Amino acid sequence: MKAIFIAGPLRYLDKIISQIDTHMKGETLEYSYFIHVWKTDKGNKKREDGSVDITEVIANPRVKFFVVEEGYSEEDLNNYGYYSKEELDLSVETPPSKINAFYGMMYSMRVLMRSLKSVLDYDKYTHILRLRTDVVILNKSLLIEIFGSEHVCVPHNHMLGNDYCRICDHIWYSNIGVFEKIWCRSFSVVYFLHRLLGKSPETTLGVIKVLSMPFTSVKKNIFRDVDYHIIYDLPRGYDPRWRHECSSPQEIFDNACVIYRSEETAALKENHLNKILLNAARPFFIKIYEFLKRLF
Repeated sequence: MKAIFIAGPLRYLDKIISQIDTHMKGETLEYSYFIHVWKTDKGNKKREDGSVDITEVIANPRVKFFVVEEGYSEEDLNNYGYYSKEELDLSVETPPSKINAFYGMMYSMRVLMRSLKSVLDYDKYTHILRLRTDVVILNKSLLIEIFGSEHVCVPHNHMLGNDYCRICDHIWYSNIGVFEKIWCRSFSVVYFLHRLLGKSPETTLGVIKVLSMPFTSVKKNIFRDVDYHIIYDLPRGYDPRWRHECSSPQEIFDNACVIYRSEETAALKENHLNKILLNAARPFFIKIYEFLKRLF
């Protein structure tokens, strides 16, 4: 059985669940939802949450756990002694995201892991799929493909380049043991690495993985803007052409399969594959050098 962790501000929560259930209709594989959402979006990439039907979400028989919490603010982190006010003020304008958004992400995974361990049929669960609340799945077959994998599966995000040490946090799939060792580290460890690594969420997650499970391979086989898309209120300059033509998030969800079959998406997929081949050809010592460079 698979556990699907969904966490973040409300955003498009109901649409994501509806889309997953539609894609999995007729499949024999069993899965359940464990959901953690914030009352308010305190990050620097806020979306218009729109009308999320919480009642419909909770009524879904696959929802095993649902919790809403007030999000952590920059002041909270300052009060806990993690960061100075000056550092937190700088993070507001420093990409890719505010510091409290990163800590909220790590915190929510700890909450959901505890909830998973508390269910009576915990022993039946083998793997965890982690999703953000602003993800739309374009590839209808994606879930079946990764649910059949025994590898750690993460996105190949063309925005991050070929950096060996960086792992995109949009989607994560692994067995429960790997997930817990990487996503549920103590906050003292997360804090130390996050500061050391320039407060980059992707680099922090990547280095935690390397230090925690150096011999566990990671497959970057989920392609951004091909298999899935991150929805912002307004399209960004680097978004595919079709995103600029969609007038609303609902239109993207409604036309996801059509988008996936488009020529533009096929070209993007070929671009992803070419980058993966180029990265595979790079000497391993270069990748080790990149890792050490991040640390020192």
